[in-house]
Amino acid sequence: MQSERQNKRFKGSSEGNMARHSRNLICAPKNSFVVEPPSNPHRILTAFLKGIKWEELTPFGQHEYRTYDTLLKAIERRGHQVEHAEGYLFPAWFVIRGERVDFRLRECMRRPRVPLTPKELRDHPNIARKRNWKYVDVWTGLLIMEARAEYRGIGSTRWSEKPDQPLEEQIDEIALKLEAIGIEAAEERAQDRREEERYERRQAERLRSYRVEKIRWKAICETVAAWEKAERLRCFIDAVVQLAPRRTDQVKRLNKWLRWAQARVDKLDPFTKDFDSILTGLGMKKR
Repeated sequence: MQSERQNKRFKGSSEGNMARHSRNLICAPKNSFVVEPPSNPHRILTAFLKGIKWEELTPFGQHEYRTYDTLLKAIERRGHQVEHAEGYLFPAWFVIRGERVDFRLRECMRRPRVPLTPKELRDHPNIARKRNWKYVDVWTGLLIMEARAEYRGIGSTRWSEKPDQPLEEQIDEIALKLEAIGIEAAEERAQDRREEERYERRQAERLRSYRVEKIRWKAICETVAAWEKAERLRCFIDAVVQLAPRRTDQVKRLNKWLRWAQARVDKLDPFTKDFDSILTGLGMKKR
């Protein structure tokens, strides 16, 4: 069960990192740091290491977990939240000014170039490349901490240990930088939100202008059509009048028709209305 627990505890990290952290309990490189168990460990660390004695950890594992414990406590002392995936040590993150700031601790690795062994020198790929060296991965036993805001990866920063300066001695500097990352992310999010709101307002204004333009154009087309129809009808009425009636009853009937036709044409003609009504008909409403 303990072995299974160690394999599961870094779910969410890269496979290489999970393998490395699992190896911390078995064989880790030596470092010069003397690590005492933390007094009153953080609740996350306590829950994760439940049933595991401090002495069972390798020196590097002790150093890593103590650094982790110191960091979590420092952030919470400054009034920020620490959250993590339930049941696991990683992934974990801080909530600063409402912004999630992701971080991870990992061991630094270097890749020196070393000579090939006699057997490797006889390998065909090495002979073809005329290469007598190779790169090897060497774990240094020193920690690297990386952090950045979840929002757009703002403030990506890295801190590295030195043999004479562990990360634990840089915690105050790290905490200040993490706060700065959270503040910057919050400001950038607020700025982006304002930009988005301005963009939405501009889009709404463009849409409104487009609709007004469409309404006005439709109004002017309808007004022109009505005016042209009225003019054509007047021409027709004038042509009818030009036909001289021969009998008295025809004159009466014509006059009656003229009164009706002219009233209908006047009602159709937009220019028989007052000027405000004409402007309204053209889509220019009063403000």
